[in-house]
Amino acid sequence: MPSWYQAAWTVVLSLYSDSDSVTFGTILSGRDLPIDGATDTIGPLINILPFNVTLNGSSNVADYLRSIFRHSVELSDVQCSIPEDGFTRQFMTALAMEFEMVPANNQAIQPIGSSWSKILPDISLFICTTYNGEIRLCFQEKRYVRADIEGLAKHFHAAIMHLGSWTCTVGDIMDAVMKDGSADTLMTFGNCYSDTTSPASIKEDLVTLFEKATRENPRAVAVWKTPFIRRVRSSCKSYGD
Repeated sequence: MPSWYQAAWTVVLSLYSDSDSVTFGTILSGRDLPIDGATDTIGPLINILPFNVTLNGSSNVADYLRSIFRHSVELSDVQCSIPEDGFTRQFMTALAMEFEMVPANNQAIQPIGSSWSKILPDISLFICTTYNGEIRLCFQEKRYVRADIEGLAKHFHAAIMHLGSWTCTVGDIMDAVMKDGSADTLMTFGNCYSDTTSPASIKEDLVTLFEKATRENPRAVAVWKTPFIRRVRSSCKSYGD
């Protein structure tokens, strides 16, 4: 189930960032570390590692989900790593999966009450998925607007549902998620439809810029030649030359 959510979130991030390569944080519990007593230790053992995925729109959904699962397994082998090991935490979102831990009757230590949690992340956008299918998006209000987060949640839900179409390609899923016209909205927010961000807005190149500098500053130095041999004098050429 975590891989399903990770695959869906990858699709959404790819659509929102207009990039085939995305990275987000994934939360690892640390309870399966090769350390004696890790499962019974009181206190957090969690670690956040970067989850990087490169999407291939022509891949079918089944292969895509398998690749996400394999990547999750690979990360679990290094979940005790620290940033100095090369895993930088340069991501804006993180995804966590909660599980209901039901203690066995023969365990020596029993919980004194039902479990609960309160999330105060320092990450701009934190997605928490629970064992019963509930999804919570925790975000920093100084960075995001609630209406935009609600739209993001809608697309996340759509990606989760569409990933059940095993015969489709990843590209089909991405097209289905953005059928509500949100793609145009994102392009507008990204200033992609503006004339100033299109190739047609480029009116000058190196040649025209050089000619302009020649007209405006004919005596300014355009090229300065410094010889390797010290006793040979250096020389320069102005734009007028």
